[in-house]
Amino acid sequence: MQTPNTEFSVVSARVDLATTNKLDRYLHFLNERDPGLNAKLSTVVRMLIVRGLEQVEREHGPLPQLPKKK
Repeated sequence: MQTPNTEFSVVSARVDLATTNKLDRYLHFLNERDPGLNAKLSTVVRMLIVRGLEQVEREHGPLPQLPKKK
């Protein structure tokens, strides 16, 4: 089991209104499905990014390391 990383970075992105609407709907779905969860939009975005990257790695294998900076 991996130890959770306690270091975080802030990532910002612009998304279209249709995607924002889907994020809001998923947030509402989670909070309705699990009363008391009180998830926030930032939590939903983190969850979906992690799930998406895991899916990419399942399909294509581990992602390569970044090139070393000069």
